Formats: sequence, structure tokens, C-alpha cells
Amino acid sequence: MIGGFVEVASADILPLFLREGRGNTMTYLKRVRPVETDGNWCTITDPAEGLPIRLKELAIQGHDAAHFEAEEGLVMVRAGGSLRYDWEQMAYGLVARAAKETSPKSQSELIGWAQDWFAIQGDIPDESTVRRRLMPLWREFQGQG
Repeated sequence: MIGGFVEVASADILPLFLREGRGNTMTYLKRVRPVETDGNWCTITDPAEGLPIRLKELAIQGHDAAHFEAEEGLVMVRAGGSLRYDWEQMAYGLVARAAKETSPKSQSELIGWAQDWFAIQGDIPDESTVRRRLMPLWREFQGQG
């Protein structure tokens, strides 16, 4: 008897992934092996046709998905369309700068840092947008977050 996460034989689940809607809604696992080992495959003999499984019952471990994405050059896509400005990366840049130098003395200085960061990227948002977006970060720098 095997419990916990298992690796499944790709040939067993391939029918679930056929293109153009021709994929089966269910298939049968005939071989599995525990995730923690690189040991031998265990053959499922009861039930004789194999263990029934649906696509929604399969899972991919996070580190395997991340490895695949890195290997294939895939990037995370945000829901809701693309953003014109990378606010998250800019915030990381500002925090890194504050850690290397010192925290900005004023909100205007923080806004200047952000505008400098965006200028290097090639496109600068208007100051009022930067001010609004940076308000939570400015509060954190002031110890009010």
C-alpha cells in the first residue's frame, strides 16, 4: 500500500492532455512511485484496469512547476492584462536602495527615487500617480505602516 504524494507514469495520463478537446475525461493509473524515492515503479493490480483518475485530481509540486517554467523561459502572467509600469519591481528597487544608503528623508525624495528608477526603464509615470502608489511604502519608511 502506498500513501501520500506519488509520481505517476506520464504514459498513463497522456490521454487526459490530447489537444482540440479530444482528451479523455478519465484515465487509469497503472504505475506509481512514492515522490520521496527514486525507487522502482509500483504496478497497480487492484482494480485490474488501474486506478481511475481525472485531470482535476492531478497536481504538480511547486518546485517542479518552477523548474519547468525556468527551463522553458516562461514568465508569470498577471491577470487583468499587462501593466504599463512595473510597480512591484520599482518598490523592490527602492527598498534595496534604502538598505544600501539610507531611508529617504522626505516623501518628495522617495518620489524622486521612483522617478529615477522609472527613467532608467525608459518610461516615467506622472508624479501624482507615483505619489499615490508610494504612499504605503512611505508610511512604512516612517514607521506608520
